Amino acid sequence: MLAVSRRAGRRAAAAFVAATARWATPALAAALLALAAPASAVPASAEGSAFDPDAFFASGDAARPAGSAAQAADAPAVFPPAAGTPGGLRLNGEAAASAGVAVLSPFDSAASAAQYAGSGSLRLNAIGGDRNAAKFEASVSLETLYGAAADKAAALPAAGLLVARPAPDGPAIVLGLEKLFVSVHTPLADIAAGRMIVNYGRGGALSPVDLFATVGLAGTELTRSPNDAARVRVPFGSFSGLDLVSTLHPSPAQGVVGARQYGYLAGLDYGLSAFRDGREAGALVAGLDAKFDLILGWSMEAVARLPWETGAPAIAGAGYSLMLGADYSVGGKLFLDAELEWNLGELAMVRPPAGYQTAPRLRGFGSVSLTIDELSTVDLRALVDADGAYQLSFAAARSIAAGARAILFAQLADSAPAPQSLSVGASLSVAF
Repeated sequence: MLAVSRRAGRRAAAAFVAATARWATPALAAALLALAAPASAVPASAEGSAFDPDAFFASGDAARPAGSAAQAADAPAVFPPAAGTPGGLRLNGEAAASAGVAVLSPFDSAASAAQYAGSGSLRLNAIGGDRNAAKFEASVSLETLYGAAADKAAALPAAGLLVARPAPDGPAIVLGLEKLFVSVHTPLADIAAGRMIVNYGRGGALSPVDLFATVGLAGTELTRSPNDAARVRVPFGSFSGLDLVSTLHPSPAQGVVGARQYGYLAGLDYGLSAFRDGREAGALVAGLDAKFDLILGWSMEAVARLPWETGAPAIAGAGYSLMLGADYSVGGKLFLDAELEWNLGELAMVRPPAGYQTAPRLRGFGSVSLTIDELSTVDLRALVDADGAYQLSFAAARSIAAGARAILFAQLADSAPAPQSLSVGASLSVAF
């Protein structure tokens, strides 16, 4: 895929535009009308993917701009605290609906087939207690999937999801529990337990050092999966400490347990980690991650996975992963991000990313985000690998009323053995 010629790239781009016009005219027209509608003077919600050290046990899904638990923490208390206790209960959420068309083999007129797909969703976030002392955090979602989206519901990740489809041709109903944990902050340590998002990765999309969170790339926003875990962070100073994490697996030997030492030295934000990964074939996972600024913002990760089923870890049969990323912003309007991941040694020892049976030798990710004005943004993303698989995504978002946002999206994907697919459509969301 990385060796595709410029001429072939131009042909693919032209075919992409032609197929989009052929299959998506109604959806595009509706979305463009929504984006062109008069908007109130409400700035679009800020979107960011950087890890916030001040929100250690706060919402880990930083890419979700509206209805996030972080916003719930800043909102006025819906239910005031009981006498003698701080905090109270804060709620917020988001409702959304989307519709579009999915086309299989869009550039083969003899084999192409189109299906309509749609969804409706409701997310509710809650934070109770005092975030500076003791609190709980929860996030629950309910989603209905229609058409082609319902057909794929059975393949959704099992963790934290309940999927039901009462009628074979009817909608699928998905109930998700993304977060439900309690945390206590003391002078000696911060302690948390329950379902949470544990994210160590420096990369926005490619992150081999991150054993816990799987990056979701299918939607218009990058998301990270939750884990059932216990976590203790012992600070050594304002910018350094020791992070201890263990998944709450029914069989401890099949879980993930270990530690990460983090710190800041001479402009370098770094982390050193060592974990015992008991999933599938056991492994000792040693990692290094770092981030620093030198003209560009640079991030890097290096991971070694050593076989460790019984006895001591072995060097023979080890797998290795490297990630290098760079980001740059222009005038606070244009944001550029690029990431490369190399997998070396025994690929069977490398944890495959979501959607892969075996990790590819080389993957690349790039994104361009443009803030047009206070109300409108445009995002382009590309994910490719050395085996020829790719995913190209486009999204244009506009705030059309207080708390309301419309998105026009398109995605072209090809990953064997699945046929090439093109999806286009629009969504509307309301935050509350």
